[in-house]
Amino acid sequence: MGDSPMARVSGIFKQKKVLSLGLLFLLGVVLLLFSGSRGETSETALVSREFDEAAYTQMLEERVAALISAVQGAGETRVMLTMETFFIEHYALDRTKSTHVGSGGEEECEEESTVVLETGKNGVKTPIVQSVSLPRVRGVSVVCTGGSEPAVQMKIITLVQTLFDLNANQISVTN
Repeated sequence: MGDSPMARVSGIFKQKKVLSLGLLFLLGVVLLLFSGSRGETSETALVSREFDEAAYTQMLEERVAALISAVQGAGETRVMLTMETFFIEHYALDRTKSTHVGSGGEEECEEESTVVLETGKNGVKTPIVQSVSLPRVRGVSVVCTGGSEPAVQMKIITLVQTLFDLNANQISVTN
């Protein structure tokens, strides 16, 4: 009660100045940390390329279930996906062709491919990834409360066919 309004306002401004200075200091430290890691992009990319196929499949199942449950009449929905392929990294290749005359006097052509490697800062050689193939869905099973209705089944089958480029015989819908 003894504090005047001006003293309270002055105290608030002092606290805000200290807080602002502290935030600026932290921002500076973060910027310094990130500016020192510019040349390490390839090593960082290697860490981020790790892939969890089970987590990817589960995420797809959850997203498809949420989408199907939004279909009128579907109701509560569960989805199971069967995957055909796995996560594949396609590496950059250095291809060389050589032509020479064989023992029978015929011209023979040979092609040799080697994986292109890059050397990181720590001297470790790693392959250069040219492209990545995600797992492909082979089949879909849908269990939903409205799955016994032919109209709902047709909507769900059409939706899943569109999502994953599947044939109707690769999709099962039931209740």
